[in-house]
Amino acid sequence: MNYTEPYVPTPEDIIPRMLALASVMPEEMVFDLGSGDGRILITAAKDFHARAVGVEARMRLVRECRRKVKEMGLSHQITIWCRNFKKVNLRKADVLALFLSSYALNLMAPCP
Repeated sequence: MNYTEPYVPTPEDIIPRMLALASVMPEEMVFDLGSGDGRILITAAKDFHARAVGVEARMRLVRECRRKVKEMGLSHQITIWCRNFKKVNLRKADVLALFLSSYALNLMAPCP
């Protein structure tokens, strides 16, 4: 498969700050595009009591994330999809988490 971005994990120490800056509230829906190993999803569910959807194209990372989510007992709050994030309907998202390059962001909404 041809991936848009290399996998670069979001630094653990900035995730709570990202979610706090977004004012994530309990029961809100957080979508993470390019969710990788699920660290943003897990923090949103565990620390902010949000529901979360991860979108990741790499099946290896999807499996790893699903395993961690199940082990942590967060399956009722977190869903992980293995697909291209450019083809995902974001209408149900209250918060959108992105840790992407400007190249990937321009693929989503090209500048004029």
